Amino acid sequence: MGQFRVGLTGAGFIGFQHAQSIIDGKVPNAVLAGVVARSENTKKNVIEKFGSNIKIFNSDNEMFASQLIDGVIIATPHFAHPEQGMNAFKHNLHVLMEKPVGVFPDNVRELNQVAKNANKKFALMFNLRAKPLFRKIKKLLDENAIGQLRRVHWNITEMYRSQAYYDSNEWRATWHGEGGGVLINQGSHYLDLFQWFFGNPKSIKAECHIGRYRNIEVEDDVTAYFTLANGADGVIHLSTGEVCGLNRLEVVGDSGKIVQEGLEITLFKSECSGTEFNKKNTDVWAMPSFTKETIKLEDNANSHADIISNWVQSCINGSEITVPGIEGLESVLLANAMYLSSWNNTTINFPFAEDEFCKILKSKMKVVK
Repeated sequence: MGQFRVGLTGAGFIGFQHAQSIIDGKVPNAVLAGVVARSENTKKNVIEKFGSNIKIFNSDNEMFASQLIDGVIIATPHFAHPEQGMNAFKHNLHVLMEKPVGVFPDNVRELNQVAKNANKKFALMFNLRAKPLFRKIKKLLDENAIGQLRRVHWNITEMYRSQAYYDSNEWRATWHGEGGGVLINQGSHYLDLFQWFFGNPKSIKAECHIGRYRNIEVEDDVTAYFTLANGADGVIHLSTGEVCGLNRLEVVGDSGKIVQEGLEITLFKSECSGTEFNKKNTDVWAMPSFTKETIKLEDNANSHADIISNWVQSCINGSEITVPGIEGLESVLLANAMYLSSWNNTTINFPFAEDEFCKILKSKMKVVK
């Protein structure tokens, strides 16, 4: 294969950003071969940004059936993702999908099955997995650098969104438009990282605060308490309303600790595990000695383009996908369980009543703001 021909459906802000990465040459071996523009205004914007030579299609089906593209980037509203993905696979196309992979878990499972049957490359735009900071944390955890997991505390409040942001489109921060707020939108990146780092939890108790900071109908502030598979405790706080926000992660193990804030990781490593120390120690005031290492990492400003590049190269030569699309189900399930926990004011055990979540969400989607 020569140049990999990419189509785009979803010509909004993030879709244009992905298309621009290809136009600017940030995605080797890729060419933007077509864009779906469903309105005259969108067509005008496409021509203004990418020139009159770009092939514009009126619908997904028209582009998918054109044989002018090899793969498609799907950057449309959340609810449309599963159906559009399945349609693309049925047209023998590779797929890169914006997060989240969907909202309702049954739809996502159906998409995953179609993707497996199609035997095409399926990737997801969780670009934080391409950042050196989070890849390093994943490596430390996989290497068991801090021993058996004991506690996780993650405070993520750097995702500030103004009222003007929410007011910029009628679908933003609505049940019918996005299926939720910070959990399903900005926070889905961190729910993906959470399950990538620590696996699926056994249970969740969450508090989702509706419009705590902004005039919106969905949640903009969430605190959730997890029990992880090995019995360790986890807490995650997500907010789009706090000024001077931060991103701070503490992961405590039996023989060390990882602390991440900003682009810096501090690794604490004990001389031995707490369990082993207490088998031998008889000194009332003794404690294990430890070392402290500071790891500073560069940010990856091109992480979106890197995810696209990885997908394109995988389509061309079969290399490993950074974020396999089928893994997107896990962050959807985490978000759904957190919603259901908050709505019912109860602890949710996995597996949980997905049908109950779907019923409540659909009822909320019918409520006019």
